Amino acid sequence: MSKINLNYFKNDSDSKDEKRTKKDRKRCENYKKNDFYRASNPEYNSRENREDREIKNKGFAVTDHAIARYYERVEGVNMNALKESIVPDSVKIFICTHKNGELPVKDKYRIRFQNKKVVTIIT
Repeated sequence: MSKINLNYFKNDSDSKDEKRTKKDRKRCENYKKNDFYRASNPEYNSRENREDREIKNKGFAVTDHAIARYYERVEGVNMNALKESIVPDSVKIFICTHKNGELPVKDKYRIRFQNKKVVTIIT
């Protein structure tokens, strides 16, 4: 496997000093599509960037807030009960006594929290 020159991925526009060849541009496009690039680039995964990509691909985006309100108001999901089921009492105690961390829950998933707020669920 050949080494990839990461300088090609820093700026999408061609500079006067260094013109990209067609092969280099294609390699750059393919690299940015691969899972490693997406996982290692936090900006790619941000909510705003995800919504911008949806607009570019589909012509519109549905925000996470809209999804939550849909489930609450249209489907009748009790959000408070959902929060209670996500964070069992034993985990609540740990979160209250620690600022940041990650905990397993019933061997099904892990809860990651920062500043005493649950920020994600990991399966």
